[in-house]
Amino acid sequence: MISANVGHFFRFYLGGQLQEGLRYDNKLYGLSDRFSVHQSVSAYRCALAWSEKGIPGLVQEQGDGYVVWVEMVSSLHHPLVHGHHSPPPSDPSLKAPDPALTTLSSIFY
Repeated sequence: MISANVGHFFRFYLGGQLQEGLRYDNKLYGLSDRFSVHQSVSAYRCALAWSEKGIPGLVQEQGDGYVVWVEMVSSLHHPLVHGHHSPPPSDPSLKAPDPALTTLSSIFY
């Protein structure tokens, strides 16, 4: 878990849509999912599910809840590039992501 005041936020285009990113510890992360303040366990499970797929993730506190970021690697097969923003839910408590918030792009700002 990282606090809200660490990292540097940026926006970029992917698939024709403006997306959110985070630079933290010299790595780039893309937004995977958002969770309410009452869904901390679901946020951790989401990050763990990404990790089990071999893609490192971060959980970040934000004022109104938690954000899960996944590392953006230079691979054409990365799930975020292909529109798979949350890992397949292994737990019914994981909510489906809002597609308007979770698509990534390739031109950085």
